[in-house]
Amino acid sequence: MVIRETIIRNWMEKQISLLKEKLTILLDSEERSFDKMGDLDSGGVYAVFHGKEIIYVGETDNFKGRMNKLLGDPSHVLHGKLMEYLDTGDLEDKRLKQKVKNFLKKECRFKTIKLNKKERIRLEGFAKSVLDPKYNER
Repeated sequence: MVIRETIIRNWMEKQISLLKEKLTILLDSEERSFDKMGDLDSGGVYAVFHGKEIIYVGETDNFKGRMNKLLGDPSHVLHGKLMEYLDTGDLEDKRLKQKVKNFLKKECRFKTIKLNKKERIRLEGFAKSVLDPKYNER
């Protein structure tokens, strides 16, 4: 029984080490702006920053498509949370959506790491647990 527990413990430590390594690569990756996304045709995990604070972590099959969704789709969690954050109570829905779009373009940046689907799911969960971004659902 001790041998089996040691094997499991070693496997877990290896998995955590790999996740830490990938999270470090994500956090050290090139910072991108929402108005100049560049070449983002692949999928993986992304982190959205407001200043130095990580406000959201997510995963996607297509970075460019997801970033465009964040900019204009209030059904996405981050967009919806930013609508709540930026709502002063005097803006109509259309103007509030534009305010969110401007906020993301002017005040936020994002970083990415390309990963396959299995790796994305693992890293997204790990990153959310470790970083606890304020706009991810809890």
